[in-house]
Amino acid sequence: MSPLRLSRKSSKRQIQQPVDNEQKPPYSVQILAPRKMWVAAGVLVIGLIFTLLFSFYIKSEIDTAAVKEFNFVCNEIQLNITDRLNANAMLLYSGTAFFYASQEVSRDEWRAYITNLRIEQQMPGTQGVGFSRMIHPEQLEQHIQQIRAEGFSEYTVQPDGPRDIYSSIIFIEPFSGRNLRAFGFDMFSEPVRRAAMERARDENQAALSGKVILVQETDSDIQPGTLMYVPVYRHGMPTQTVDERRAALLGWVYSPYRMKDLMQGILGNYRLKNADRHVALQIYDGNTTSTDMLLFDSEAGYQDTGNLAKGMSKIIQVTYFGRPWTLKFSLVGDPFGLADYSSFWLALASSTSISLLLAGLVASMLRTAQYLQSIKQLAESDELTSVYNRRKILALAEGEFIRSKRTNHPMAILMIDLNFFKSINDNYGHAAGDRALRVTSSALSETLRKNIDQIGRYGGDEFIIILAETVIDQVQPIITRLRDNVAQKTAGLIPGMGHITLSIGASVLDGTTETLAQMLDQADHRMYVNKNALKNILPR
Repeated sequence: MSPLRLSRKSSKRQIQQPVDNEQKPPYSVQILAPRKMWVAAGVLVIGLIFTLLFSFYIKSEIDTAAVKEFNFVCNEIQLNITDRLNANAMLLYSGTAFFYASQEVSRDEWRAYITNLRIEQQMPGTQGVGFSRMIHPEQLEQHIQQIRAEGFSEYTVQPDGPRDIYSSIIFIEPFSGRNLRAFGFDMFSEPVRRAAMERARDENQAALSGKVILVQETDSDIQPGTLMYVPVYRHGMPTQTVDERRAALLGWVYSPYRMKDLMQGILGNYRLKNADRHVALQIYDGNTTSTDMLLFDSEAGYQDTGNLAKGMSKIIQVTYFGRPWTLKFSLVGDPFGLADYSSFWLALASSTSISLLLAGLVASMLRTAQYLQSIKQLAESDELTSVYNRRKILALAEGEFIRSKRTNHPMAILMIDLNFFKSINDNYGHAAGDRALRVTSSALSETLRKNIDQIGRYGGDEFIIILAETVIDQVQPIITRLRDNVAQKTAGLIPGMGHITLSIGASVLDGTTETLAQMLDQADHRMYVNKNALKNILPR
């Protein structure tokens, strides 16, 4: 295809103008480039992830604190029960000491002793303190007559019937109300009580019985019960071995406990009512939570137990005076009702707000950077061709010239002019001329070494190319590639015409060059020489 030649006979009316389909580079500031939007979104996502991690850390700490508080309450209740049962045991031990201090303890002395202990005030929930005497079968009738002689004409040992050994409750204080039903009862005749009484006798220790129904119970408000026993031995008899203790046994100082009354005496308003949550306690006899072994249930008789055991729970197995108990604690209501989540919600809300603000700040900074970049492009780029404008390319040329002079490195400058460009504008219009400039500048740019060589529009249809690290022998091949690529890219650009040709002048830095202006003048002069000759040549 021949180079572009324009006939002076052609006119704008005779030739249809080509449609300019290429868009000018968009230098207007966008809202935010998609890639940079991902940066802002990434900051937001990372911020929200850290927000969630931090918030759930706070929640974990709150839940941990709630569990610690729950465990603290459970342990505190257990200690209260332990302390109270130990105090009850000490009370019974003091009763045995009272027997050891006297040759014989009378009913009036026992009443005075127990009354002055003020048990109802000091140990609320204690049903009473009594003494049960061991009776051999041959002593039974004499024993009954002796008690009747004290004014209890209907006294007898209950239940009736022959047995190998008997026992009888002869003292019980306060001696009134329910306790009157226990007067004369043979506790040794009932297996659960007997097991605890024998253990106390053989070990010379306080012993707690299993679950029983006390003889003090009536037809209403029946409660599970238990009893504690401490043995009393006869004066002067040895008690070093089990056999000696059995032989020396006089009886037992004991206390019966109705479990609900005892626990209310120990814990007071145990349910720990606090709006919609409280702690529930069940006490089981033995190492099981079987219903038939239930001694105490703090929820018995209450209606609001629907959420029982749906939250935190804890089981503690303890042994009190030889008898195992299972304490089961449950949080009723909100599973984490002991927790205050206000700090969690505050942390979540504040951290989320900070993440949103940070993402907004990053987006704003990116938008500002993009705006500044656009302003910079507007200030440095040629609006039509997108290459550097005159001011920027000359600044780059000055910088490269100074660097090359200082380091004694080579460089070259090309001045390029489009041949017959005025005729394109005159015959096909300025739109066709603009299209020619854009395609030509693009073809020139893609031929250069990226990030090494620079191109800018000098003015009109003229361009400057800065060739860094380029010696004179490399210039002609570069010019050839520039010319060939422009010819290829502009072929058929204007219907019915050939391709665009270039006039190129080159200047190479050498020892005689003092200023950049000298190089520009040399390249410009040689370009016009070539333009006049319509060919590309190297400097002589």
